Amino acid sequence: MLPPAVVSRHRAALEWPATYLCPAHVGSARALGLWAACKATGRSFDGALKARATMHRSVAYRLRDKGLSLVSVGLARDGVLVDVAA
Repeated sequence: MLPPAVVSRHRAALEWPATYLCPAHVGSARALGLWAACKATGRSFDGALKARATMHRSVAYRLRDKGLSLVSVGLARDGVLVDVAA
């Protein structure tokens, strides 16, 4: 069982896309969410994109990268410290 502080940090991280991407960057939020879900479940991001057939692969990767960048900038602006070792 994880300590409550760790659970709280994980829950906060799950909210970052909504905090830093919505409503202005919904496409990036969706691409980032799909990519994160694929990473968490061990599925292929490319495979998920093919199955959805809603956008070209290069567009999805650009949106994901933009989303990651915007979240990173927002975290830095807000002074959020990220513990990557935890």
